[in-house]
Amino acid sequence: MHYNLCEFQIRSTVMKYFAFAFVLCLATLSNEMLAQEPTPTPTPAKREDKSPHKSEFVTVNGVKLNYLDWGGSGEAVFGRRLCLE
Repeated sequence: MHYNLCEFQIRSTVMKYFAFAFVLCLATLSNEMLAQEPTPTPTPAKREDKSPHKSEFVTVNGVKLNYLDWGGSGEAVFGRRLCLE
């Protein structure tokens, strides 16, 4: 296909305008996105322990341990759970 100089100049000019419009749209969109307030991260809900027990501490070999006492009678049940606070 052969183009004369005038057709080439017209096509080149039209492409430049399209490229300019595209860059302008990208700049506008990115500017609007940067101007938006960041979405706040939701804070996790506090867990509430509703079980009827008392929390006590005991020191064993220099280590302070927290234990939970639900009362009752019978053999003691022990469980292990590491909780660093």
